[in-house]
Amino acid sequence: MTVLKEGATMVQLGWTMGVMTVVFMGAMIGWIAWVWSPSRRAAMEEAANMPFEEN
Repeated sequence: MTVLKEGATMVQLGWTMGVMTVVFMGAMIGWIAWVWSPSRRAAMEEAANMPFEEN
C-alpha cells in the first residue's frame, strides 16, 4: 500500500513539474517577444548606448 501512495505522489509531482516548466517557458517566450517588439526598439537602443554617454 505504501508503494502505491509513493508512486501516486511521484506522478503528481511529475505533472506539477511539467506544468511549471511550460508556465516558465511561456513566460520566457513572452518576455523575449516583449523585448524584441518593434515598439520597444527606441528604448532598447537608448539602453544599449548608456555606457557610452558621459555625465
